[in-house]
Amino acid sequence: MIEAWVEYPKPSTGGDIYEYRFALSGCAYNAELEGDPFKSSLGGLLLYEPFPLWKVGHSYDDYPQELAAWIKVASITLQGKNIRSAATPHELAADEVAALLTLYLRRLVTVAGCVSVTLPEYYAKAPLRSLMPQPIIQKGREARFWPRLPLTVIYGASAPTFRNPNAEIVGVSPDELRDFILRLAKHPHRERIINAAHLYHRAIECLFTQTDVSYLLLVCAADAIASAETQERPDAQLLQFTAAKNVAKTAHELGLNDDAAKTLALAAVSDPHTRQKSKGQMFREFLGTYGAGHANSPALFNPEILGVFKVENEKEAIEMAWDARGGYVHAANPFKDASLAGTCAGIPHAAFFDIMIGNKTAPSILWLERLIAHSIQVYLKDAKAAWKQAKGHVTDLTRADGHSRSLNFGGDRRGEGHRGGRSDDERVGRLLPRERRAARPQLGA
Repeated sequence: MIEAWVEYPKPSTGGDIYEYRFALSGCAYNAELEGDPFKSSLGGLLLYEPFPLWKVGHSYDDYPQELAAWIKVASITLQGKNIRSAATPHELAADEVAALLTLYLRRLVTVAGCVSVTLPEYYAKAPLRSLMPQPIIQKGREARFWPRLPLTVIYGASAPTFRNPNAEIVGVSPDELRDFILRLAKHPHRERIINAAHLYHRAIECLFTQTDVSYLLLVCAADAIASAETQERPDAQLLQFTAAKNVAKTAHELGLNDDAAKTLALAAVSDPHTRQKSKGQMFREFLGTYGAGHANSPALFNPEILGVFKVENEKEAIEMAWDARGGYVHAANPFKDASLAGTCAGIPHAAFFDIMIGNKTAPSILWLERLIAHSIQVYLKDAKAAWKQAKGHVTDLTRADGHSRSLNFGGDRRGEGHRGGRSDDERVGRLLPRERRAARPQLGA
């Protein structure tokens, strides 16, 4: 589905429009509006292009929050030696959207099911109608979301205090979300990034039920992007290898000059396997480069845990996270409780005991999740150099007139109407940010 957005803003041709519902473990709202977004019909509009995404209903207290999206998916034809089949992979497209939204929002977003499909005109004839309803009851029951954590009660000398360990409400900028999707669509390593998004989505899904598997998947998500390109070690690092040092030493003993000794030493370690950086090194460099400033991002939930399980040396913590992944996979060494703490309202006794006696453990999963999510998003924002490798791709994400497209959802489907005496144009002018008021987009125009 991402490939369909590479030529954006050129409209795609062909395909059916599917209305999908998603379950968001948390609460999201449109952060670009002035005033109180919870009292506006546009407060639930999270994305308007390349496909519309909005919150269903008027209440912001429902959990999980229900999101709706209209996704246009074209059919594909698979042909073998003696068989030919045509299908529309709308379910795969919905899974892709859920993974990307999970990565961007840092909240679990799962597919609840397809509600309806807009049929082409030559199909939308009696007794068929457009919109064509789709089965939703069974798939809606399978939708997964995070459990609600109970309030944390802290007793002191005075009255007890209460803290909410659940994920906080998140504001979404439709423009930034659009740019996030379009940067990914034009990125030369978009397939790797999408695969990493699926791993991250699965990690967030297992966060409460299989926390050790979630920890492993988070490391694998960063590894998938860090190793997208083959990276070679610099000559200075190759010369530190034992084989290179031995060759250089022998060359000097034979009376060769420094340049000749260096050339022979590099030739001894010139095979592709030796010159290529290890996955562990690429993992550490990726998080060290793009993870800077991750402390400014909010914690997923229960931020007090990060204060208890402090990370003094981030470089060492990244190394320990990679080693813990290898120990879990290759030696069946379980993750320490201190590494998995933070997914409940309290702290396990074993995890607190690790802190008291000073055991060295891999960093907390909440710290690791924040670091990896921040690194992936910064990697996408730093796409200028990557776009140079993508020949022929358009790097300007804005229109020629500098404005975004109007809020036109296409077909016979319209945005939510407004109550009151003011026109839609006046309401949009009042609610949208100042720099976009001149555009005056028309709802459902």
